[in-house]
Amino acid sequence: MTYKELTDTILAKLQSHPLIRTALFSSPLSWLNLNEQPEYPVGCFQVDTGNFSTGKIFNYSVQFWFLDKSGVDSEFETEVISEQHLVGNDIVSWLRRGDSDFLIDDVVTWTALSEKFEDYISGVEFTVNLNVNANYGACDYPVND
Repeated sequence: MTYKELTDTILAKLQSHPLIRTALFSSPLSWLNLNEQPEYPVGCFQVDTGNFSTGKIFNYSVQFWFLDKSGVDSEFETEVISEQHLVGNDIVSWLRRGDSDFLIDDVVTWTALSEKFEDYISGVEFTVNLNVNANYGACDYPVND
């Protein structure tokens, strides 16, 4: 699975989740600075780093955020974090399914975000390390010297 295939697959999964109104392949800091604000709740992600493992395995570190508005005085913060935590659990469960192309860490640590960003937004953030099979090896494509 290539980087493009990985990001397209994750974005499609976020877009299909019934509790996510806006899915973005971007960090919150990127889209919060835009003039147009997304419709909440938001599920977004970015691929931070990765490595090439032995054989035909690619490793990707993917950071996820699940966010919603929590009210001017954080009046709904507990409910927002709880709901976004469950959305995050859905995505982790999907990544762990036996029929998926992904292998992930046994333990995924999440962090509650309390008014972390502008607009009274709260939710959860976590990073998963994904191992995926590559469709090709280093010798499949010629390199010009």
